Formats: sequence, structure tokens, C-alpha cells
Amino acid sequence: MVTHDDTFLYRFPVRERVFRLADDEVQELQQAAAEGDAYAQYGYGRWLYYHNPDDDALHRAEQLFEAAKDAVPDALAAYAQMWRYGETRANVMDVECCHELMRTAIAQGSELAEQQRRLHDVVDERLRRGLQLGEGICGYFLYTHYYYGGLGYTTDTTNAFAYWSTLRQVLAQRGILWQLPGELNPEVMFD
Repeated sequence: MVTHDDTFLYRFPVRERVFRLADDEVQELQQAAAEGDAYAQYGYGRWLYYHNPDDDALHRAEQLFEAAKDAVPDALAAYAQMWRYGETRANVMDVECCHELMRTAIAQGSELAEQQRRLHDVVDERLRRGLQLGEGICGYFLYTHYYYGGLGYTTDTTNAFAYWSTLRQVLAQRGILWQLPGELNPEVMFD
């Protein structure tokens, strides 16, 4: 299953594809990653990132991406994404670090980094436009973009809720108190 080509990489950029991996494939990834195979480290890191089976999964994913990033540009893109959402050991959102890592990954030929950069450009522009129009419009742009599959991505509520949280932080830095949908609608179940 572990090959060193685009066919292998194609299985990991989208959460839905990672969820299709069979248990024996995940075990093979884990074993090959432990043996130092950079492609397997990237693949198993993506599996840990999306499945998040335990409290330490994100930190292990980060370590695997760091180990693989010199050989697999998509691993650098995945690592950059963790910086954007504050999911690294540093537990800090660092968009500038994310952008720098993305530029490096793109220069190394990562299609995943290029897709993420285009996505970030759209979201950042919508965020800027939303802030000009008012906080409610800003939340609407971000939520609809991610929840309803912006740029061809399938519906991914993980991204939608990550951006609700990001939006709240960005607006708080501008002195705007903004509540998450669950706080505004406590009677509604968000899953």
C-alpha cells in the first residue's frame, strides 16, 4: 500500500478519503512510519490528524509531519495547516508561520499546499470583506464557505467550526464580542 508517488498522496488530502482506509492499511502505515518511511509517516500522520483517536494524536501527527516534511512536500503542507489552526505543541495560531511553510511546500511541488493556499486566500479575503461589512456578515461568509464546500471541497463541518472559533478570536482582537452559533442558540444541537 505504501508507495512513493502521487497515487499514494492522493489518498490523504481529504478527510473522507482517509476515513476509507481499512484497518490493515492503517496498521501497515503505522509500521512503515515507525520504520522511517517518510510517505508512511505523512499518511499515518494524516490518519491520526483526521481520526484523532486519543489525546496525544495531534502531537504524534505533528511529529510525523515534521519527520516527513523534507521528503514529502505534502507533509510540510499538513504541518503548516496545524500552525494555522493552533494545533501544534506550541498551541498558538500562527498564520505567518503557516504562510511561510506553505510557500516552501509549494516551491517543493506540493499540490496540497497550492490547494490550501488558494483556499486560505479566499477565506482571508472573505474575512476582510466581512469585517468591513460587519461581524454577522463575516461569520456568514466563513461558515457558508466551509460548511457548504468552498473550492470544491466536500462538506466538512470540522473546518466550519474551526473557522467559527478563529472568527471569534479575530473579532475579539478588534474589540468585537462575537458568540459562536451554539452560544447564540443553546437549544440547537450542533454536530
